[in-house]
Amino acid sequence: MPALRVSLDERPLASIGAQLGGNSVVKNTLTPLPVSVSAGPHRVSLSRTSSILAPGDGGSAILYAMFLTPARAGAQDPLRVVAPGRWHSLCGRSYDWIEVVRS
Repeated sequence: MPALRVSLDERPLASIGAQLGGNSVVKNTLTPLPVSVSAGPHRVSLSRTSSILAPGDGGSAILYAMFLTPARAGAQDPLRVVAPGRWHSLCGRSYDWIEVVRS
């Protein structure tokens, strides 16, 4: 895929290219691009660079989605491990993810 330039409020953030992995079921996601912004409206711009006729450069890759998530103050929430018999201790709280695994 030709490189894709990502900008926020006309400030360049990254140039992303050669991302041909993934499919309609399992998307190819990239490492987050951390950026701090003030409250209020902002403009995200995406633009393709010109192709150079190299093999694969004329591909028609599609940007499927963009995820914007708020940063949290301080360190990330710690991983919480709970014994199966104590599953009730998880009730009444909000979690981003809960996973049940065999020990």
